Amino acid sequence: MRLGTDIKEDLVNLISILDTAIESNKRRSIGPILILLEHYISQHHEKDKSVKLKIDETGHRLEETNYSIFSKKLTDIKNGFNQNMPTAHLIFSIRDLIESLAQHTNVDFDDTSTTPSNIDSIDPKEVFKNYLKNKEGRITKTKFFIIDEIFKLDNHFEVDNFINTVSKKSEKISRATVYRTIKQLLEAGLLQKITTKSGKVYYEKSSPQNEHAHLICNDCGKLLEIKDTKVRDLLVKYCEKMNFKLEYQSIHIYGECLNKNDCN
Repeated sequence: MRLGTDIKEDLVNLISILDTAIESNKRRSIGPILILLEHYISQHHEKDKSVKLKIDETGHRLEETNYSIFSKKLTDIKNGFNQNMPTAHLIFSIRDLIESLAQHTNVDFDDTSTTPSNIDSIDPKEVFKNYLKNKEGRITKTKFFIIDEIFKLDNHFEVDNFINTVSKKSEKISRATVYRTIKQLLEAGLLQKITTKSGKVYYEKSSPQNEHAHLICNDCGKLLEIKDTKVRDLLVKYCEKMNFKLEYQSIHIYGECLNKNDCN
């Protein structure tokens, strides 16, 4: 697909290509999107002289053209692509860039005909398969079974409890395979690890659209979640002030339950 001269039509086409990439779950489908995005930004924003004020870490005022801001975001995504960033994270970053372009050009995606697909439709098994191929790792049915069972979970889990659960479904699952698969899922960016003060370790599904902070009690090990988009918004603003681009966040806050009756 080639881009034309109409800004809204080109953005809709980019969304359509991104939707196709999500449906195919193929990493190689990301490359053409990056090429088209580079062409779009160059064609529609290179001569854009409007500026955006930024404050650097020393308090100095900086002025950047929208073209340079969009170009930097695209460069970050391309670097992530070349450094084998998980496909789900790449698509999330591309979606964010396209939405920034749409906001700048006053294109409204509320119209159902141009609404982007949900990133949750990405199959974690495909992301994991791409990771294993890049690492020349073995792709087995057992590993995919483990992934299926993990992504059925709604909450954090401990490995031992998880092994007890899956062992009832399949006697062929060994502890070594579960631990090895979890390690690989961590490296692929599909899981995140949470450690309490006592050394207890929890895991949970990881994805850019499911970022949240954790409160961890040092006394009882209770794990609470803060699911508030304002937290990310504040972090994004602070990072911009420090001339830094936030890509992914993992916040663990350690403390104590104030009401000891609620302490497990």
